[in-house]
Amino acid sequence: MDLNTIAIREEAGRHESLALALRAVAEAAGGEVDYDCLCAAMGVSFAAVSVRAEPAPGWWMTYGRDAFVEPAAALFGIRLRNLQPPAVGLEMTQAVEFPQHFEASYKPLIQRALENGQPVIAWQGWPGVSGMFWGVITDASGEAMSGTTMWAGSPHVQMVSPAVQCYVVEDCTPGLPPRDRLLAMAMRHADAYMNRAPFQLTAEDGLPAMITGPAAFDAWETWLSETEFGPPDQDASWREHRQHAEFIVSSFRSAAGFLQWIRSAAPRERQDAVGAMIDACHEIVTRLTPSTDEAGVRDAFTSADGRQQLLAAVHVAEACNRRLALMIEEFAREM
Repeated sequence: MDLNTIAIREEAGRHESLALALRAVAEAAGGEVDYDCLCAAMGVSFAAVSVRAEPAPGWWMTYGRDAFVEPAAALFGIRLRNLQPPAVGLEMTQAVEFPQHFEASYKPLIQRALENGQPVIAWQGWPGVSGMFWGVITDASGEAMSGTTMWAGSPHVQMVSPAVQCYVVEDCTPGLPPRDRLLAMAMRHADAYMNRAPFQLTAEDGLPAMITGPAAFDAWETWLSETEFGPPDQDASWREHRQHAEFIVSSFRSAAGFLQWIRSAAPRERQDAVGAMIDACHEIVTRLTPSTDEAGVRDAFTSADGRQQLLAAVHVAEACNRRLALMIEEFAREM
């Protein structure tokens, strides 16, 4: 694989940077993986997230995306090796000593992988607004490592800080897996994100540091209802709301597309259940789409009544998400 040919290909409405990074590696290897299928296999297209360390919601949906990336990637013919378990990567986002540890321990492993023609999937460390995304490290020959990520304005950019989580791509022979296996994995991983809390992380006060699934909507609602917001021309909180809604809408639109495509692979007696899941995903998208409109959200944040309308839509979307979680739990149990 020529590492110089790896470039993340961005598309409107597709914001799952880990899936885009894996797809870029597959394309450089001469293959292809479907974005919606990969997101579903990882479980992330069904996974709303809230993070206590981040008081505003704009970047919550970039956390915890790799809980099941190794088995999901393997299903598509991509073998990964983590440099540390996913939960440890999340803990490193708050560790002041991590940069020194990265330089001493992880950077030499990344350099060795690249020397062997193995790209490295990396979370965080990218410049500017790309900083919270996943990307692909393709070069470490100079002082700084470089590679490709989302929203960078250039196909290849230099990293500006250590990546807190990395996966070496040890082998890549991409292909589409059997649909029955893909559906089973997607339901297991969606169930884990929505009903089982795959990351057992706690803050200093003993409460969960990160929440996934329907309960993640609670923090969004609390932020909307209890925060004192300033005028939109002085307070950018409305942008946080809009971006969070956009990321969630993107995820559940992807989930609906996957379920529609794979519906026929479900047992005949379960196809109506898949149809109900599709309807729930569409309802979440419908309820939250107004929150993705820049002008509309900015205007809504000028008044308590406007924010209340946004809050009501989020509350209905959460109820839809809870129904979907129950459907997925039952479906996964019976597969």
